[in-house]
Amino acid sequence: MVQFLPPANRSLDVHAPIVLYRLVGRRPSRVYVNHEMQTSRSGTAPQRLSEPVYWQTRAVPGDQLQERAGGILLVAVSGQCHPVRLTPPAPLQIENAFTHAERAIQADGTLIDRLLADRVLVSGVYRRPQGPPSLGLRRLLAEDHPLVMDELPTDLAAQIGQPPRRVFRHWGQTRGPASKAVASGQKG
Repeated sequence: MVQFLPPANRSLDVHAPIVLYRLVGRRPSRVYVNHEMQTSRSGTAPQRLSEPVYWQTRAVPGDQLQERAGGILLVAVSGQCHPVRLTPPAPLQIENAFTHAERAIQADGTLIDRLLADRVLVSGVYRRPQGPPSLGLRRLLAEDHPLVMDELPTDLAAQIGQPPRRVFRHWGQTRGPASKAVASGQKG
């Protein structure tokens, strides 16, 4: 069970297949930021923003979408969960560099309301994910990588197939002589 993930704002059961966009990585954008946090297209600014890269896939009946403060999670029938978007992604632009994510969340919320009205999604009982969300943003892809992929390349498929597992240790197995004593069975 995932204990660090708070319950969703809304839990929505999928009753018909839905096209969605699963986060699989990030790529450098064409937007730069200077020391004053002003955006620029110039490569002379010291910081370059990155943008998410998605795989176009689908949710099927039995899956659940969970609307959360930071976006939407797909909880598959298997219990694995993945950050997703429902609306087609757009590249980061200078005009919306700092509001891009918020606009995406609002667009997804509007689409969810339409899908609820059409009974493609139905309010459901919160289902606890069986592991941590897949962490696609850790994977940095090439600058020329497409923003949305129709098919997942085999190298990425192997990386995102299983989400990373957290290793939980006994409180005494962290550091120092006391932890070594606990690990060896001695009393500290």
